[in-house]
Formats: sequence, structure tokens, C-alpha cells
Amino acid sequence: PDGIDLESAGPMFCGGITVFNPLVQFDIKPTARVAVIGIGGLGHLALQFLDKWGCHVTAFTSSDSKAGEAMRLGADAVVTSDSAVIADSAAIVLPGVGAFADCMGNLDRFHLTGPIIDFIATGRPFFGICLGLQLLCTEGFEFGRHEGLGVVKGSVVRFSGPPFDGKDRLKIPHMGWNRVRWNTQEPPFDVVSDGD
Repeated sequence: PDGIDLESAGPMFCGGITVFNPLVQFDIKPTARVAVIGIGGLGHLALQFLDKWGCHVTAFTSSDSKAGEAMRLGADAVVTSDSAVIADSAAIVLPGVGAFADCMGNLDRFHLTGPIIDFIATGRPFFGICLGLQLLCTEGFEFGRHEGLGVVKGSVVRFSGPPFDGKDRLKIPHMGWNRVRWNTQEPPFDVVSDGD
């Protein structure tokens, strides 16, 4: 357009083409879920383009200031290891992948054990998936004894006995659906019927 200073517009034009062209080239649909890893430079443009394009955008960052900025620029969600961002969240999802000790080691390395325990104590929603739920226990015995978060008093141990030993043993880990039989009617299990 007439009247635009080309020296100022040049870098923005270059950045825009660099970010926008792949959306068209790879046929990214407005309904797509897209991750932006790194919120700086071109990441800022990617968040805005994808948001305006109609995509569901998840930003990945380790910086408190960039997490808030990513949301303002159009991210629908932010994945972060910043304890301040986690402490200020409405809810936490902790998907655990790998071994008990390794996962706890990473939580310790990023100084997240205290913030997670403190967050749970507030009563806000916490959703632990698989190992993320097991870590709530006092200890786990996968490849030795390892301390857990200690939110739930108990131990995570390997299944043993006839269904899990021998030629016709049940597969571990077991993936699938089963009926649940309750031994207690204590919260939070008091709202689930036996056999659900």
C-alpha cells in the first residue's frame, strides 16, 4: 500500500510470509489443533495467525511472562514448567509418562513438587493421568523405592499373584475397560456405584 515505510514493513512482511506460508502450504484447516513451541520472534506471529485462522492453539514455554503474553496473543492453552504460572492456574493436568523415579526427578529438577502439592491443597481441580496420578502416593516401587508427592498415603506396587504370574497372566500395564468393585464408600468413591 502507498505510504508504508518499506524499511519498517520489510521484516514484518518477511516474518509474515515465513509463518503464514506453511499454513497454506500444509493445508492447515481452521479447525486444526496446532502447537507453537517457543514464544518469541516468529512464535508471536504464529500465535496471532493461527488464532485468527480459527485454530485451537497450544503454546509451549518455560517463561512466566511469555505464558501470559501467549494467552493475550491468542493461545487457547499454555504448557509450562514455570511454577508461578502453575500456581496461578485454575486447574492442573499432570500426564505422567515414563518411570516413577524419572518423573519425580523431573518434577524436582524444575522445582514443581512444592507448587503441585500447594496447588492441590487449595482444592482447585487436579487431574493426574496414569503415572501423574500414581505420583500423588507416598512412594512407588518401580525399579526400586522412590518418594512420591505424598498427597495420598499409600504405595504404588507391582501387581502379583495368580492372575499376574504364569503362562496365562494378565497383561501389565493393562489398557482397556473393566468393572470396578469398591471396598469402601469413602469420598471421593461414595458417588460411584459398585460395578460401574
